[in-house]
Amino acid sequence: DKGAEQTKLVTDEGAKQITEVGNKGTEETSKVGAEGTKQIGAIQTQGTLSVENLLRIQKEIEALLKNQEAIGNALTLNGKAGTEYDKETRNVAGGNFDPDLLYLNDEGTKQKDYLYYDRLKPGVFRCLQTTTGTVNSTTNFVDVSSLENANRLGNLKGYEHLTAIKLTESNIETEVYDFAYFFNKPTFPFLEISETFNTYFIHTVCRLAVPFFFTTSGFFFFRNYDSENEDLNETRLKKALIRLFRIYLIWTIIYLPYTIFDYTHTGFHIKYLFTYVRDFFLNGSYYHLWFLPALMLADVIVYCLYKKKGLNFTLLITFILYFVGYLINVYTPIWESIPGISFFFGFFTKTLSTARNGIFFGPMFIAIGLLLSRTRRLPKKVSLIGFLISFVLFFAEVSIYRYFGILRDLTSMYICLVPAIYFLVNYLLKVNIPYRKMFTILRHDSLMIYTSHILFAKIFLALMPHAHLVVYFLTLACAQCLAGFVTRYQDQYPILKKLL
Repeated sequence: DKGAEQTKLVTDEGAKQITEVGNKGTEETSKVGAEGTKQIGAIQTQGTLSVENLLRIQKEIEALLKNQEAIGNALTLNGKAGTEYDKETRNVAGGNFDPDLLYLNDEGTKQKDYLYYDRLKPGVFRCLQTTTGTVNSTTNFVDVSSLENANRLGNLKGYEHLTAIKLTESNIETEVYDFAYFFNKPTFPFLEISETFNTYFIHTVCRLAVPFFFTTSGFFFFRNYDSENEDLNETRLKKALIRLFRIYLIWTIIYLPYTIFDYTHTGFHIKYLFTYVRDFFLNGSYYHLWFLPALMLADVIVYCLYKKKGLNFTLLITFILYFVGYLINVYTPIWESIPGISFFFGFFTKTLSTARNGIFFGPMFIAIGLLLSRTRRLPKKVSLIGFLISFVLFFAEVSIYRYFGILRDLTSMYICLVPAIYFLVNYLLKVNIPYRKMFTILRHDSLMIYTSHILFAKIFLALMPHAHLVVYFLTLACAQCLAGFVTRYQDQYPILKKLL
């Protein structure tokens, strides 16, 4: 009887403890589920989630379910399992992503009109026809990240970053994802009209501009080169470099508020200081200003080569540098996808960031200016025919890169660009126009438009992110007005001459 009594007491106490543990577990599970639901609800109100982050959430949830079955059963994410939630929220803002396949490079059937990511380059790509291929060709896919995706993210109202949750077994954390790619297209004037036309306009007609300025700068410097008076040549070089550096430093200061905002509006990190120092000397202190340090460095490289080894050697070395830069610039998506090479390529991009600089890009076109200044001109008709043929080949080169899916926004170093620039500048040098004072004014205007236009473009793009053609002409008009003001009043206000 005593044993039975003790047994009953133990049994009752055990049942009581089990009930308390069960209630406690249910309470904790409910808290976790409520917290997950709360976080997911907050994200839904912000806008569109990064699809890659959703997949990470899915994996985290699946791991949670395996390790903590009781909690996992209660964590339903607004009544839906993790996988179902992921498939549904891919299309929160109208982005018709394939619910079963994320990357077009992966094995599987890519369905017509569904959206996919590419492992080799940024962007969102719509499938044009059902295919099992894994190559991002223009036959099967079109990049819609610059137009359709920007439109479907319009509910973000200009926000370039979103906070998304990350679930772990022990905590709920937040991560920030960058959506600036969809908004920052400051020089895409025809984006809303025709993405194809805009692509070819940017990568053919517009790609002539910067090499043209390098070439004419080289021509005007070296046409007064005196092989009998190196002291005079060095004096002229130093004077040119001092002027360029002064302009560069002044505009660096002018753009400093923009620079600080870009570096800090998502949080500051000490590594940004090292990045800025590198960019100041090699890639430009701000966006478009890369041309000025590149011009200074290219001038020095070509001057030293020509002084020591002559014209032919200078042309050979600068073309080798350009060709190396071409391989880096154009074939970036390929290098990044090859395991062994990607490591060294990553080291290069962290060190120099880009091949479009004064080492690989600028010297070739400064050397063309040198060539034109030291040799006889080709006949005008020959130059015109040469330019037209080169431009057609240039257009074909762009089409090939676009077809194979390696054409990017920053692709700028083309082989056919070299002869196209040579024949174009040679042709223009054969056009005889009497000198006018207006030419000097236009020279100053072009410099001011170049240095100041991003001041206006950034503001207008923030206000009108989906009206690129309007932004384009408004930016040009404002930059021209500023240029006219500086040119007209530079004598009255001498400080304005520092800008020129």
